Amino acid sequence: MSAAKYAISPKLHLSSLKNPFVVDVRRPEDVANMHSCNVVPGSADIAFDAEAKSVSSGEESKLPGDKETPIIVHCYRGNRARVMCGVLEDMGFKNLYNGKNAAYILSAFSATGNVTIRQLFDRESCTYTYLLMDNATKDAVLIDPVLELVDRDMEEVKNVGANLKYVLNTHVHADHITGSGVMKKKYGSQNITVESVISKDSGAKADILVSAGDVISFGEQTLEVTQTPGHTPGCVSYILNEQKSHVFCGDTILIGGCGRTDFQGGDASMLFDSVWNNLFTLPDETILYPAHDYKGRTCSTIGEQKRLNPRLTKSKDEFVELMNKLFDGSNYPKKLDASLPANLVCGIQD
Repeated sequence: MSAAKYAISPKLHLSSLKNPFVVDVRRPEDVANMHSCNVVPGSADIAFDAEAKSVSSGEESKLPGDKETPIIVHCYRGNRARVMCGVLEDMGFKNLYNGKNAAYILSAFSATGNVTIRQLFDRESCTYTYLLMDNATKDAVLIDPVLELVDRDMEEVKNVGANLKYVLNTHVHADHITGSGVMKKKYGSQNITVESVISKDSGAKADILVSAGDVISFGEQTLEVTQTPGHTPGCVSYILNEQKSHVFCGDTILIGGCGRTDFQGGDASMLFDSVWNNLFTLPDETILYPAHDYKGRTCSTIGEQKRLNPRLTKSKDEFVELMNKLFDGSNYPKKLDASLPANLVCGIQD
């Protein structure tokens, strides 16, 4: 069987597939070693024998009745998924795709309600930028863009057919300059109005200054603002919809860590309270998207970080002591001097 037979074409945007059915064929031991966020929302966990190339008894009932339904199969590396695609083809299914691992799928496609989520990466600063689009109206927002990658982000907006309405920042960044200002200007030159958003407590300029409880709407989707100071006094997180399916938390929680608190008015005690009072109170299954990751991890969940985060599972006193030891006011980000003044005016230099 050709390894490329069910491969997803680079030209295919998974969000363009109409109501795809996602099948999870990972082995139990693989699931145990992976982040729980690698479960695609709404996916079907189907047991099958890869050696015998057969679906286990009773599992066929979990599959769609319509053989034309697009099916994305994922596993740990894509090998079992490829075999499963062959099994499904023998069963008469027509539109089959090897999605490899769920992180790949989630980075390109989210089956959460009627919203598409794209996760974009900046290699230099290890920053994640997020594009969220309401699939019904195509209205969209962009979270934490990077100046040098504005053209890439605008191309992605165009590729998915989105109407960008807002550019949001989770806080005043120290390690890169936000792309908000340049993006506003570029869209403005096309007579398209895009508004910038940042926390009122950040002290930065933007079209919209938000506080706790404020809601940014795009199409049928909403992002509720929750204040999560500590890394900086103006940090906020954005919670997707009333179901609280996803939270975009900036540097407040990182996968297995958190943002430093030794400059920009940071406060370790405040960060701990923000996490436990405003983020760890979200449902355990809420998918957590950070602003950075330095080890190639894409996302986590609230429940996972409550159990496993080596810093935030400590007592408050232990956490503060640890943060003071880890970060002593030295070794600042190399772009600090350029980033802070630029980001205080949302990337627009006079």
